[in-house]
Amino acid sequence: MPTPNAICKNKNCRSPFLSCIACAKIGSYRAICCSIKCYDEYAKQIEESRKNKKVIKKEDLLPERIDIPQYNIKRMIKKPIEELIEVAKEELGEYGYLVDTIGLGAAVDEANKNIANQEPVRKPRKSRKEKSRTIVK
Repeated sequence: MPTPNAICKNKNCRSPFLSCIACAKIGSYRAICCSIKCYDEYAKQIEESRKNKKVIKKEDLLPERIDIPQYNIKRMIKKPIEELIEVAKEELGEYGYLVDTIGLGAAVDEANKNIANQEPVRKPRKSRKEKSRTIVK
């Protein structure tokens, strides 16, 4: 199962998802937002910031990756698309083979759909009885 490697840029979402570096090169929403719905909302947020005369930085249009520093992303997207597709296949893990059959975008969507359906890992909680059974000497 591929692990999420980015945070959705939509300030109302901010959920972890699998971002595709090749998608960043071609300007796909899959690089910066977890879904097309979030991307539409993010685009509205950018429009609103333009109305408020805030400066839009190039970084606003790059993925917020948790596994690669921002300066490396800028450097990576300058590479040829064929090389980035191979990187994307590795990032997709068990879904990487789908790139050759259904395409890069659909493979990323499929991986993210399964990531979203995953149960979050939580630490088991101690019951009240277990907490009160602490032995004090």
